[in-house]
Amino acid sequence: NVSQNYLALKSDGEEYFINGGWSIDTPQRFDIAGTAFHYKRPDDEPECLEALGPTNASLFLMVLVQEENQGIHYRFNAPITHPISGDTQASYEWQYFPWSKCTAICAGVGL
Repeated sequence: NVSQNYLALKSDGEEYFINGGWSIDTPQRFDIAGTAFHYKRPDDEPECLEALGPTNASLFLMVLVQEENQGIHYRFNAPITHPISGDTQASYEWQYFPWSKCTAICAGVGL
């Protein structure tokens, strides 16, 4: 891997869908919140999580930090407005939260 950090996808509750519960998932397709997420983790490129959406539930994309964060690159597509009806299929919102102290012991060390 390019990094020892991992993306994690979680519900607005405590359910992890990708890379949670003390385990790292293998790259694969996940059907989550009404859409297909494609999780990729090539050996020589950064990991990637893609979904065409829309989703039917709130999701939280997180980073499981195990080493210094080298940065995150992301791309987001705004909702599509239909030219005939003018309806927008869904609304989206990004919320940024500050880094917080780990609430659990990770590999024997509280991070």
